Amino acid sequence: MRIYFEARIRGWNRTVKGVAIGDGSEWIWNSAEPHFPGATQTVDVYHARQHLWDIAWSLHPYDPAGRQRRMDIHKPRLDDGRIEELADLLRATTPTTPALAEFIRSGTGYFERRRVRMRYSGFRNLDLFAGSGVIDAGCRTVAGQHLKQSGMFWAVLGCSRCQ
Repeated sequence: MRIYFEARIRGWNRTVKGVAIGDGSEWIWNSAEPHFPGATQTVDVYHARQHLWDIAWSLHPYDPAGRQRRMDIHKPRLDDGRIEELADLLRATTPTTPALAEFIRSGTGYFERRRVRMRYSGFRNLDLFAGSGVIDAGCRTVAGQHLKQSGMFWAVLGCSRCQ
């Protein structure tokens, strides 16, 4: 509820097109849907890429060139939002162990379950952010400036100002 009130204070009710960006965790979408109905839900592209890198690392743990080749093949599909093609390529991978097979299956499922939230080329065509980096940096800057001003002292438990 706090997030909704904060969003209203900041003008959410006056937006033409709302966007909810998250790392892909289900709780984020379960929270975004009731508070921001109609918002375009987007998995942060950098988090999605990290999942892809994790798969590349698992397939080529001692081969940096192999990891890079795999990313060169898979990343354009992710960045273009062609998640079905990406999932097909991942499923076609031949794992060397049952544990690796399960890891790839799980990673493929991550992309398939979130595919609607990963239509990055479509988001870019609408001039929407696909990543939360700009937002994160803005929050760090604003909070950092506020908390690190000369003469500021803060309690250990948080940002409640000590007297």
